[in-house]
Amino acid sequence: MTSRSRPSIAAPGAVGGPSARTIALLVAALLALVSSRSAAQEAPEPPIPGATPPAPEAPPAEVPAPGSPMPEMPGLSTAIDGPLYRDPDPTDGPRVVGPLLSARPSQSQAPPPASGPGAFQAPVPGSTSPPLGAAAGDGPEPLQQPLLEIPPSLPPLPPMPTVPTQPVGAFGTSRSTQIRSPGGIMGQVADWYHETFLWPDSPYEYVTLPATLLWKPPQANLREPQFYGIFHDIKGKSYIDTAIGAQFGLGRIAPAGRSDPTKQLENEGIQLDVFGAVFTRFDPKRFLTAADYRAGIPLTYKKGPWSTKLSYEHTSTHIGDEYSQAYHVRQKPLVLDEVVFGLSRYFGDHVRLYGQAGYAFNTAKETNANNRTRFDWGINYMNYYDTGPTGRPFAAYDMDIRSYQQFTPNNSFQVGWQWVNHGRSVRLALQLYSGKSMFGQFYTHTENWAGFGGYYEF
Repeated sequence: MTSRSRPSIAAPGAVGGPSARTIALLVAALLALVSSRSAAQEAPEPPIPGATPPAPEAPPAEVPAPGSPMPEMPGLSTAIDGPLYRDPDPTDGPRVVGPLLSARPSQSQAPPPASGPGAFQAPVPGSTSPPLGAAAGDGPEPLQQPLLEIPPSLPPLPPMPTVPTQPVGAFGTSRSTQIRSPGGIMGQVADWYHETFLWPDSPYEYVTLPATLLWKPPQANLREPQFYGIFHDIKGKSYIDTAIGAQFGLGRIAPAGRSDPTKQLENEGIQLDVFGAVFTRFDPKRFLTAADYRAGIPLTYKKGPWSTKLSYEHTSTHIGDEYSQAYHVRQKPLVLDEVVFGLSRYFGDHVRLYGQAGYAFNTAKETNANNRTRFDWGINYMNYYDTGPTGRPFAAYDMDIRSYQQFTPNNSFQVGWQWVNHGRSVRLALQLYSGKSMFGQFYTHTENWAGFGGYYEF
């Protein structure tokens, strides 16, 4: 049973060409030609004993000559524009879809269903699609636990009950608690000490490496740490005395605002210092005659016009090697480890009166085993504030007496010109000295000389 042929519908945009019948005849002819050539090239295989002989092959199709009418093929419609194959018969069984597809789909094929929302897409209002995430757990992948679980908030606390308040003064006179010193004599001593030596009404501050000193070494004492070079004459021979050293602060506890380097006399507090110095003398031949070394750690204090110090000081004396070889002089063991206390007071902006006392708890037995004390006092007229480039005059006197020198007064006097800038001082002065030698290797020698020197101190 053959249905009525339907004309083929060209695809939109296709260009007109040969009919479907012509194309089908050409394809059939080419297939027949290829099969006939393959059969001619292959040799016949010998029959296998006991095997069923193969069925005879169909004779090759004849290729029509050019210009002759094309023969009809079985199953093809005679319509010029009909389909290549007949429509399937329902009695033939299920339809087998081959590689060739029809240009136009069958009208009986149902259209594809409309795409609905995915598993994680919001449903369209009014649709019957499943809610968002309904199919998230259908697959084999387990559900991921939340990274952070926020606990539910606690209920608000109930309001605090109101407490009746009492007016001010309902419980008597109000008093503030204060820490006071103990009563009796000890309490009076503590109150006097606190008000006299400390600063009860000022906050304290700590200053690292303060720029100024609370206890200034006496300038006219030639055994105190400083820089100087003095040219002088002893019995018609010229000598040069030098000193290289300084004293500087490590730390200071002071009332706030009392550490201005431009106002030395107004600085106050408690300060820890350190000093070191070497004192040398060169004879007329410029041999090193003597070299004395001094070092110490003073704890100093200043309040108002008063200043004081408590210091450990070490002194060791040595003779020059060249001088010892040239004059065959042996070195004397003179060593001192002392505790020194000093006290000074300023009068105005220029005058200072001071005194020191030292006790040697360690000495050399050969020279000063039983001579352990020394005393020193003096008065200065110095400049403690900045003088500017012009400078100002100064004068200083110091007397030093020592038990191992039979308490002979060693007098030192300076007068000259001074420049001061932020605590640093430069002086040019006439120097006078009389008494025992200030160098330990010659402590028994008496000296009287005058000279000129330059001095520098921090």
